[in-house]
Amino acid sequence: MLRIVACLTLDYCQTIAMPLADDFLLVPGRLEPDGDVLSWRDTANHPPRRVAAPDALLDKFIALSTTSDAHIAAFAARYGILGICDHDLPRTHRLLRLVDGDLEHADTGCEPRGFRKGTQGYEGREPIAPWRQWAQHARDVVTVATAAHADVTPRPGAWDRLMGTPYRAGSGAMYPAVTKLVQYWLEVGGVRPQFSWDGASGPRITYGTRDTWDPLPPRILRIHGYKHGTTLFGALAIQLMLRVSDTVLAICSGCQTDYMPERRPATGRRNYCRECRSQGIPQRDALRDHRRHHPRLMG
Repeated sequence: MLRIVACLTLDYCQTIAMPLADDFLLVPGRLEPDGDVLSWRDTANHPPRRVAAPDALLDKFIALSTTSDAHIAAFAARYGILGICDHDLPRTHRLLRLVDGDLEHADTGCEPRGFRKGTQGYEGREPIAPWRQWAQHARDVVTVATAAHADVTPRPGAWDRLMGTPYRAGSGAMYPAVTKLVQYWLEVGGVRPQFSWDGASGPRITYGTRDTWDPLPPRILRIHGYKHGTTLFGALAIQLMLRVSDTVLAICSGCQTDYMPERRPATGRRNYCRECRSQGIPQRDALRDHRRHHPRLMG
């Protein structure tokens, strides 16, 4: 549940709950690795599938920054493609825009790399390299946001990759940087408010990625059906926004990496991620403290 502050007048603001789009991810009917690309296609025998985005989608995606091509292909086969276009960005950075509902005079936006409409359906060739780049970018944004929440200096590697310059302590640059980075993901992902009204449950406002109005006119759905629904990159952008803004993040006292604690860590006390706890790191540090404060008498 996303919390948004709505200012109805200059002196009255109210926090309201904004549900995310209960939409689906559209996954190609067939996807397989082919060298340094992912070859995908939708045919009558292998139609596109609709899957729900899991809560841990962003975490699964971030893990791809250091994994193999096979793992990336398996992820794409399960959750869909990024839709990388000829600008080396997800195609949602330029979405389909109709002019008075007229498709012939519309700005059709960008298409996925190698996209073409064959006799049986749609197909394309997704480069694998951008997957690791975007996964690393998401990891670095979360890392810097974690440092901002904890009011500590961000790790040099993450900050340098994102900003291209060393971080200056005390500059207060983390907060505007994280703001711009998250907004960049939302804009590239084409994420925007979606209004719907079915007459039964009343009007709803959600967040998601769509190229056109919903429901799509039948003639557009036949031509651009593969574009219908929230894209994988759009879903990742939404989860990144939630991770940075709503979720309590902490830095592990053992491995110094960021993680999502089950409850808010106590101020002034060490806190550990699940992996460090399983390795007995808290007990090791506690024993070290005990020996430091109660040294054994010698002689």
